[in-house]
Amino acid sequence: MDPGTGPKARPNDSSTLAGAVLHGLTSAGLDTVFGVGGTHTLQLLGELERVPALRYIAARTELGAAYMAIGFARAAGRAAALLTSTGPGALNVVAALQDASWSCTPLVHLTTRIGDDRFAGALHETPAQGCILGLASKAVFDVGAADGAAALAGAIAVAAQHPRGPVNLQVSAGTWRDEWLPAGGPVLPGLAHPPEIPVDALASAIAASSRPVIFAGGGAMAADGGAAVRLLASTIGAPVLTSNQGKGIGDWSDELYLGPWGWEPAVHQLFAEADLALVFGSKLSASGTGQWQLPLPAASYAIGLPPLDHPRYPQLTPVAGDAAEVARSLQPAVTARASWARQRVAQLRSGVLAAAAERGPAEMSCVASLSAEPATPRWVSFDMAKAGFWLMKYLPARRPGTHLFSGYLAMGTALPMAIGAAVATGEPSMAVVGDGGFQMSIAELATIAEHRLPITVLIIVDGLYGLLRDNRLALGDAGTLGVELWNPDLPAVAEAYGIECHHAADGEALGKILATSADGPRLILLTSPFSRAW
Repeated sequence: MDPGTGPKARPNDSSTLAGAVLHGLTSAGLDTVFGVGGTHTLQLLGELERVPALRYIAARTELGAAYMAIGFARAAGRAAALLTSTGPGALNVVAALQDASWSCTPLVHLTTRIGDDRFAGALHETPAQGCILGLASKAVFDVGAADGAAALAGAIAVAAQHPRGPVNLQVSAGTWRDEWLPAGGPVLPGLAHPPEIPVDALASAIAASSRPVIFAGGGAMAADGGAAVRLLASTIGAPVLTSNQGKGIGDWSDELYLGPWGWEPAVHQLFAEADLALVFGSKLSASGTGQWQLPLPAASYAIGLPPLDHPRYPQLTPVAGDAAEVARSLQPAVTARASWARQRVAQLRSGVLAAAAERGPAEMSCVASLSAEPATPRWVSFDMAKAGFWLMKYLPARRPGTHLFSGYLAMGTALPMAIGAAVATGEPSMAVVGDGGFQMSIAELATIAEHRLPITVLIIVDGLYGLLRDNRLALGDAGTLGVELWNPDLPAVAEAYGIECHHAADGEALGKILATSADGPRLILLTSPFSRAW
């Protein structure tokens, strides 16, 4: 079944507010809406059902819908729409909106409201709804029948403006069928002009260096999948270290690619010898820099939007600009050279992988099984579980493709993000989850089953919140309250949703299952334990 198919009884009526909003979405290039219906959005859903250019994917939870939209946006490289209803529905996505803000992921959140921010006084009353959404997003816009198409289009454009991020469009409940006035309305703030790129200064810094390095974040991937930054790195011979969000910029076939190894002492030693660092599209978070222990040289530049001073790296010179655009502008201004660290990177990679295999032979056996083509899709999402950290660090990425991880390391996000990626690409995807994170998103199996999406859900089953158990033991407490996990009969759950289910006790068994192609969705229950020694 094609996602979003359904009856198209009559043409969309763009003379109403509902029709005009949907027309505004399609005019802005959006084609997919993830959401949960509500009393206050029924009239919009009625119009949406008659718009062939928009497909609607019904999630079972608002948070699931939001992370589906995030997965879609990151896999497709463009915005998705998210639909919720008034009050509780809208506020259920706040955590995901903040996650999208952190990772600069464009979303258009369409919701309804009652009253204003001072008083609501009706069903689902939430006086502070707009204020709360605004704190977690780029902007909140109240769109009504008198606002005009230009205001609606402008609001949507803000989501795609650098720095990308989520915006909220609030429509007063009960006004969907109001007559749309195509002209007039408030004028939105103008989009900022692209900043002037200091090409000469950056090119001079590169020319003066003999040991440059690059740190690539999600911003380096957003516009072109990392192509411009990857080409620049190859030209100037710079090793490329990444954040989790920037991992897909390279793979093991790239001689200068290190991946998300910011915690590795050998990588720290390499960066300590560098005389220039170019940071493209990264906030340099604790998780990407070994709790900010990664050394950066005195000559370091942080390229991104907005340009930020970093409290942990005061030597960084902020440069305002989109990472890909700056890299493209620099390309003709620099001279190609041999890399200072090509052999070092090869030795470093070999040493890190060998040490990982010694620390975790069972874990790396699973990595090897997942690495074998065509076992693993190009689109893989990881939950915040020990297996997720192992695979984020060591599972090779395949281009074009990306590995998805919540910027906030939130549990329960991998399964809906895998749905979004599968919808965006039409290709198979995989979610790697612990049994705890799986139960946070188990309802979204219905979305997978309904549309027969080609998604493999790999569940590590240990009956624990494993990271919590380890943390508690580290505190000297062997108690189990809030740590041990009761699981349902997972094979029976899979059967109830009409999804095939497999069992694997180790990496070898996992490899045999993955070597067999699946006709549709499947669950794999892996009972091989993962340590935290990644």
